[in-house]
Amino acid sequence: MRKFRFVISLLLIMAAMTSSVFADAEYAPVDPSYPYGSPVHGLFNDQQITVEGAEGSYSINVPEGIQPWNPSVIIMIPDGMEAEEFIATDEGKEWLAVSGDEGIAVAFAEPLEGKEWGTALRDDFEYIRQMYINMRSKSLSVDHAYTLDKSSLGLVGYEEGGSMALLVAADSPTMFSGVAVIDAAPVSSQQLESLGEGYCWPWPADKWNGVEESALKAEDVEIPAWFIANETAVPEDAVAYFVAVNDASLSGSNVFADEVYASDSSISRVWVSEGGKASTITATEIWNSFLSEIKRFLGFPGGRLAYAVEFTEENGFYVHERMIDGFLRRWMTYVPDSYTGEEAVPMVIVMHGSSASMYAIAEESRWFDVADEYGFIVNFCQAYMNGRSVSSGNIPAAYWHDYSTAIDEGGSDDVVYLNYVIDSTEKQFNIDSGRLYVTGHSNGAHMTWRLALDNGTILTAIAPVGGVNGTLKEGLAINYDMLMPAYILMGEYDNGDAYALVAGNSNVRAIRMWNEHNGVDENNVTITEDEEFTQYFFRNGEDVPLVGFMKIGSTPHVYMPEESFDIWENWFSHYERGEDGTLYYDGTAVKSDSYVQNNGWLD
Repeated sequence: MRKFRFVISLLLIMAAMTSSVFADAEYAPVDPSYPYGSPVHGLFNDQQITVEGAEGSYSINVPEGIQPWNPSVIIMIPDGMEAEEFIATDEGKEWLAVSGDEGIAVAFAEPLEGKEWGTALRDDFEYIRQMYINMRSKSLSVDHAYTLDKSSLGLVGYEEGGSMALLVAADSPTMFSGVAVIDAAPVSSQQLESLGEGYCWPWPADKWNGVEESALKAEDVEIPAWFIANETAVPEDAVAYFVAVNDASLSGSNVFADEVYASDSSISRVWVSEGGKASTITATEIWNSFLSEIKRFLGFPGGRLAYAVEFTEENGFYVHERMIDGFLRRWMTYVPDSYTGEEAVPMVIVMHGSSASMYAIAEESRWFDVADEYGFIVNFCQAYMNGRSVSSGNIPAAYWHDYSTAIDEGGSDDVVYLNYVIDSTEKQFNIDSGRLYVTGHSNGAHMTWRLALDNGTILTAIAPVGGVNGTLKEGLAINYDMLMPAYILMGEYDNGDAYALVAGNSNVRAIRMWNEHNGVDENNVTITEDEEFTQYFFRNGEDVPLVGFMKIGSTPHVYMPEESFDIWENWFSHYERGEDGTLYYDGTAVKSDSYVQNNGWLD
């Protein structure tokens, strides 16, 4: 990199830039022929962040055709360089090419005040955190607003920027799915260990929720790391620190790394490349062979690392695109190996949250693992790029047209879309129409509620996760008499009222609406506690649970695989319907009872 430390001509800088550079972002309307791309793209320079009076500047490339909830990379450049200058180097051009080829956003951070990394360490940490928040934002006030995949944010650093990237990763490991450094200067073991002993975010977010309560030390969070030493020596102290953090041991080498350290699971890993191997490594290899392979999903403090899923037909995933009600819609069907078509199997509909995607909720919830174990079909459904009412001030993003928030005029009718998905799946596969279940997260939870309100007679049971507002709008009513088993799951640090059960709050109002509809006797509630899980099952006079609520401690606004398995094993699998709509619980018909209210279960 030192050889690039010269004044770059204006023409060279301009040649490295894409054609779309905006001073003030202009967001294009959704293209009906390809509605799933970002409404803005281009190279955005001179994006400003102020930390304790110090000015920081970064550039970010959002490629054309970027998909909802896409991976991203933050690159920390060497001291004494501006982001635009780095972009004009061979390394910068390579990262722009990776951005376009792979459909990922890439941001280039220069040191605060354009000086040196590490002058004020905590300011540097806050600067990168604010970049992360900007990259998450969907607000029109952010020039480059797009939809960041929080599970896949890589951190890369060159020279002094590499040293600072190691410190950022040691301080805030939950923010990243992996870190790679090129020609990083030495970092002291004492400095790394001091950062590792401090508490970090249990889950990266806009607020410091749960930091003191979780007491999660940064050194207890695994984070994959790749050390590439082309022109300098490997920073041995840093290698030793990250090997310990990942609970890894030397396991050999590979085509890119002279030394490979891996944990027992192989997910947590440290690569060390120097000499001949290091000299051949490009940005493409850093992304494709390392950073893109592993994701960090939120959940219990620290989250969980997992290999990225390949959504191919060979792996059982079938992607569909159809014109439905005038809109180009998509969804993904998962078919387990056990499916033969000889016997009718259940179907589960799964919906993502606001701005996310069918791929994101599939990886986050891992309902395909549940389907593998218990033998049923799963549809991961994709919301349209709807604009929420103009007053929201957000870009158009994948958003379900539920009852919790107004949609701009001309938005999609998602009940029509979901009915189409259900009908087409039943035509293609041998589906048991008496075992049709729906779940969703956040905005997808609200859409679950809407489907239960508008078209509940075709459903068997529902399980909204992280959202109750879709059933609470004034004037909404359940317009059918059939019983609808409803299971609500909320985390301790979730949205709205989180998991509190206080008289009159949103959770209690939702529970009581469905308790009343299902004829529950609230005196007959069983409460079970198991580590972080507290379950409330409200039963009718025959002791059949018809409404459930689960509190999940030490978790934010997420949908975890543990929830998917619980929903199936403790809820969906027990319910089915006869052809006349009769609900059966474990094979026994369930009768309607009168609602009886009781407050004994409230917090």
